[in-house]
Amino acid sequence: MFSKPSELPDEQIEQLTIDFRMKKTVDEQNYLTNDNIELLISKIDGYHPWFTRPHLSNALQSFGDGLQSGSRQLLMQNKLTSASTLGFWLRPLSPFDGMMPLFVSLLNGFRCIIKTDTTEQKHYEAFFHLLENYFPGIAANAEFADKPFGTVSGYVIAGEKPAETQMKYLSSKPLFSEVLPENGPIAYITDNETNEELDALATDICMYFGRSIHNISELLVPESYDFSSLLRSLKKFDWYSNHSRYFNHYEYRKAAFLVSGESFIDNGFLLIRKNNLNARHTGVLNYREYKTSAEIMELTAGKKVYCSKPEPAKSERLFGSSVNEFRNADRFISFLNTFSK
Repeated sequence: MFSKPSELPDEQIEQLTIDFRMKKTVDEQNYLTNDNIELLISKIDGYHPWFTRPHLSNALQSFGDGLQSGSRQLLMQNKLTSASTLGFWLRPLSPFDGMMPLFVSLLNGFRCIIKTDTTEQKHYEAFFHLLENYFPGIAANAEFADKPFGTVSGYVIAGEKPAETQMKYLSSKPLFSEVLPENGPIAYITDNETNEELDALATDICMYFGRSIHNISELLVPESYDFSSLLRSLKKFDWYSNHSRYFNHYEYRKAAFLVSGESFIDNGFLLIRKNNLNARHTGVLNYREYKTSAEIMELTAGKKVYCSKPEPAKSERLFGSSVNEFRNADRFISFLNTFSK
């Protein structure tokens, strides 16, 4: 059964219980106020070297926004009251990876066995205590385990992709996957974007140090594109140069590029290089040039695509939407429905 975080004293858990009160109707403005978010972050900040206070805040706010935007109505209308057990293999690359499917599963009565690192477990446990005040009893069927999953009906994996042998084991049952892809999401620029749209694109590129499964890892730009406007939008993340782990990655890649004679644009914390390979490296953004819209279609085929004027028929997504924690809620509910047949 779910247990309280080992690092949070009873009086702090009681304080969370007192201070976190979910608003009861979807008409109210916020599910998580800034004060409540800050209180929770103060209890878990520093446990994980990559999950900084601004990123924890963004992830929590995104989760609350997902509930507020109508996802809560959708989820409450799809209660399956299932007695099935799901195994969750969570190796988050951004704060609370996998929390949406975990939350939806518990809301629908699934027993959830969770395997994650001890460091990340503290984050999920604290979040469960928050949710208990909004959805009483929701964590009753959540269990953290350091042993084999045992008998389960299906698996959910999120974050870092499991090793090949682990993946083979997890694929033996119905599987829902939100892991780092071989080829990450791609975005294209037309050179007609507003400053606000470029600001949103900068967030898609840099949020969570660019390490999450949803971050844009490749950019398509018009031939001879002037990067100055995008560089101005990226500047809001220049504090990354003060994060030792991130900056070590940045400096390592910069040294490698210099030794190999590769050209790149350097803004002091991000290396933007022209490269036809969509290889993901922390501190690096790859780009390619295009001449025609036909080239865009060819280069984005089969990938998640972000742009300033998305066409739904092409399954394109709007700049700034990569941080939506409920982006795959419909797809996950379809996965859960397979256990109700």
